Amino acid sequence: MVRIGSLNSMIYALSLELMFQGISCATDVISTYLRTFAIQKLQDKCEVQGRNLASLEERCSSLKSTIDQLNLALERANIGEAEMRAEIQSLQRTLLDTSSTSQSSSEKLKQVSYSFVMQ
Repeated sequence: MVRIGSLNSMIYALSLELMFQGISCATDVISTYLRTFAIQKLQDKCEVQGRNLASLEERCSSLKSTIDQLNLALERANIGEAEMRAEIQSLQRTLLDTSSTSQSSSEKLKQVSYSFVMQ
């Protein structure tokens, strides 16, 4: 992998080598190396993007799992709430019946007491 700092020294060394070998098409060779360098940079960027994508996919999966767990907890809480409401209604009916029975018993007691006192 070629780094930016070493690109200039690489071009310089390549130019010297080409001059010593008597090749006149140094600019073509240099532009080929520059394209290779640009391709390498794009490949590096692509690798980073791929790692970022994998990380995001993992986070999404984790969040989906958390949402599923929260939905299950909410469902259990709704069931518990419905059971509590049913229990409260049952207790309210029982209380109403007990109050009615108590009031009726109290009135009967008063009548019995009044009858007893009148005798």
